[in-house]
Amino acid sequence: MAEEYRFRARHIEPTRSNVAGYDIVAAAVVRKVLYFGIALALCAVHLLLPIERGFPTPRIVGLPFTLTILVSMIVGVVLFFESNGKILVILLDRYVRIQLFIVWLFSFGAVISANLQSGMFVALSYFITFVLDYMILVYLFRRGFRSEFIAILVFVAFLATLVGAAEGIVGYSLSFYTDAFLNANVIRGFRVLGTLGNPIIYPMALILAVPLIMEIKASYIKYPMIGLVFVVSLLAISTTAVLMWALLGLGIAMISKRKVRLIVIVAVALTLILLAIPSLGWDSGYIGSIPLERLVLTNPVSTQTRLDVLFGVWDIYVRDLDVFRLLVGYGLRSVSPAVQSLGLQTDTPDNVYMALLFENGLLGLGAFLFLGAAILWRFRWSIWKRLDGYAILAWFVAGFIFTTIYYETFNFVWVALVANLTVIGATSKMEKRHHLLSKGKIAS
Repeated sequence: MAEEYRFRARHIEPTRSNVAGYDIVAAAVVRKVLYFGIALALCAVHLLLPIERGFPTPRIVGLPFTLTILVSMIVGVVLFFESNGKILVILLDRYVRIQLFIVWLFSFGAVISANLQSGMFVALSYFITFVLDYMILVYLFRRGFRSEFIAILVFVAFLATLVGAAEGIVGYSLSFYTDAFLNANVIRGFRVLGTLGNPIIYPMALILAVPLIMEIKASYIKYPMIGLVFVVSLLAISTTAVLMWALLGLGIAMISKRKVRLIVIVAVALTLILLAIPSLGWDSGYIGSIPLERLVLTNPVSTQTRLDVLFGVWDIYVRDLDVFRLLVGYGLRSVSPAVQSLGLQTDTPDNVYMALLFENGLLGLGAFLFLGAAILWRFRWSIWKRLDGYAILAWFVAGFIFTTIYYETFNFVWVALVANLTVIGATSKMEKRHHLLSKGKIAS
């Protein structure tokens, strides 16, 4: 009898409910694999490839498209069909609407600029970085892939940090990056260029990843990795990186439950690392100076040049100013020729707010400032309680000494922070509402 029962059990016809259950499980597995591939591709191209320094830029229909733009566009199309178009709902997000207005201003600025193709590339790059990538990440996070994405981004950031550590501490650089930098005529000096080929944007990408690294539960992994990021970003000898770390350090101190102990540890570690930098024997390239002086005191010639550029660009801006230029500026890419005309051996004002005012007028600058105010207001209850908020604000502050918005690489990490706060904030609101409903304090 038992043998007959086992025989029948082995030959039971699969029911419709069983088949449906198998299909659901299979679809979930396929979706996870798809999301994993998307996350890995996005993080790798933004953090491991020197997109803005020597990496080949393919041309399609005669127009340049960076690999980051192409990957994001492909991912956007894939998720559009995977979601049956539901990803477009994110277009209603206030952040997206403000950014779309800025994209429209950029597109108009490209039309009135001297170089339409170059201007449209800037507008397209901004749209892909700050709108499409945001939509992609918010969609993935809402689909329950937030923790997995953060783990992937942290892992890729760790790989990028190792490349910089090998370059700055051991003096070893992978031939892939060396060849790319040589093709871009990048001169190696005492500063670590990392995976992105730029001693400013490389540490910014790593520093912006710190809030996501902090989400790692294992302290023996989290803190050594943050320490390594700290060392590598300092080896880039970037004043921008120091400013970013100062604001992040403030955030860590404010949200830490053991503030005094943490402040002492960070202060001691900072002192030891800064004292160790000159012992590496690097020549900073400035007579009578060392990397430590260059990092802390900055190069006086460079500081004066920045001020001369700002005042010079302002003089050019007001020289032929009329109502039209006051509102919409002189067009995209117009600030670089203006800076070059000053003869100061640079082509950027190193100030995103001055660049926006010059190229996009009061409308462009006002829209960007409104974006910052909207983010601050939207996350007003959590922005001071999470390190993500301090990193987002540090990005806006860094804009006073660096033109932050024109890079696709590290801005991807910044967008991930905004998307992270967006989803976490929505989840917190839902949980609070459910709690109040369960207590009978509000009506359903």
